[in-house]
Amino acid sequence: MSAAGIVLFVAWHLWALPRLGITLHVDEAQYWAWSRELAWGYYSKPPALAALIAASTHLWGDDLLGVKALPLVLTALTAVALGGWVTSMSGDVRRGGLAVLIALASPLLLVMGFAATTDGPLLLAWVLAAWALWLALQQPSSLARWALVGALLGLGLLAKYTMLAFIPGALWAAVRVWPTQRPWSLGVRGAAIAGLTALAIVAPHGVWNLEAGWPTLRHTADITVLRQSASIAHGVATFALGQLVLLGPLTLALLHRAGPRCPIADRRHPSGERFAWALGTPLLVLGLVQAARGGANVNWAAPALLSLMAWWALRAPLQGGRTAGWLGAQALLVAALLHAPSVAQGWGQDWPPALDFWRRMRGWDAAWAALERQLPVAPRTAVIGGSRTVLAHGRYAWRHHPLAWYAWDPQRQGRYHDAWRHGLDAERLQALLRQTDRPVWLIGTDPQDGAELARTASVRVEPLTHVVWQGATARVSLWAWQVRPIPGGAP
Repeated sequence: MSAAGIVLFVAWHLWALPRLGITLHVDEAQYWAWSRELAWGYYSKPPALAALIAASTHLWGDDLLGVKALPLVLTALTAVALGGWVTSMSGDVRRGGLAVLIALASPLLLVMGFAATTDGPLLLAWVLAAWALWLALQQPSSLARWALVGALLGLGLLAKYTMLAFIPGALWAAVRVWPTQRPWSLGVRGAAIAGLTALAIVAPHGVWNLEAGWPTLRHTADITVLRQSASIAHGVATFALGQLVLLGPLTLALLHRAGPRCPIADRRHPSGERFAWALGTPLLVLGLVQAARGGANVNWAAPALLSLMAWWALRAPLQGGRTAGWLGAQALLVAALLHAPSVAQGWGQDWPPALDFWRRMRGWDAAWAALERQLPVAPRTAVIGGSRTVLAHGRYAWRHHPLAWYAWDPQRQGRYHDAWRHGLDAERLQALLRQTDRPVWLIGTDPQDGAELARTASVRVEPLTHVVWQGATARVSLWAWQVRPIPGGAP
């Protein structure tokens, strides 16, 4: 049954993707741009996802499916790995199959299957590392098993720094299942081997960060530790509710049926349950703290939800068809909600924009195509983006044109990758205008962007065109200006 679930999971995503009426999310478009310039790191993320997208587009091209194909495969493999981990903890392949179905039917993986984001490789690395740690704890004298834990930890860190939260969870989980008669020296040696292996894998990214002035670490600290939320209660409540939604309403109902009231002595896999629960709890606590300080990032603690799924698969009664029916109904409900805006539009009905999950991913390709039809796009044209959103979507939409892309960053704050690497302030813009004989365009989403650039950079800004894409739940507007030096202006 779990094999059929995996086939249906992948087949539905492949079928649905071209029918949702979406383009890349701004983050995905940015990651695609990074995949054209492979490096050991980027302003806000480690390098694994960019390399993954580069491989995916090399195999299947740069269209929507090509960007998302390998991330989709990794999402399906995450469910498979979860099943393997649960089977290893329980010795029961049926419970492993149950874990696969729980994961595949969760809103977390159903939505993640459409997303080329850092969470995809992170989730797979987390589950594989959890599985490897469990195996290492069963045979702590095996150096190879501990090295495998470290290798997976290192690969997870190259995907997303959230993998650091695996470390306190792993320590607590090990303590929870460590036999009293076993010498602790084996665990200390194993942890050292795992740590050294992880450091060896992460070292190139660390060197890159050091040479670049630690941009990724500073960005991560800014959004997780330093940023203050306007409402602690709102951030915590939003985060907690988000975790419940990602697990799924029917999964939660089944969790309640399994019940925390069942004493551990009456359950078959108490050590596995303790291990899975302990591994995920620290990340959930860190997620709550981060939500209280900086606002809720609902997906930030997603790996912990996989630990909760493993915990439930170990303790739930095996009810065969009934459980599959509940989980199948949940998957159908999530799929229906994701397709609802497109179905409503096909029937000529309105759909509330606030309930359109894909709203931010609609219309950008059409708007940039309309802009291309109205502008004489030529090689080496310099395009200045007024925001990260404009640059990310523009670089992807006009990927077949060899253009020079820059970010307008008058204060030289470098708060996103293009502004950090390709930012222009007034002085640099003046230099660019003097050095090139090709057109220089400003493109933005605000009609005041042109006047603001003219005022702050002392340049001539001449309107070129304005395009609007209007959909049922979203609207995209783009303005374009020609940028020229002022005759007799600054040398």
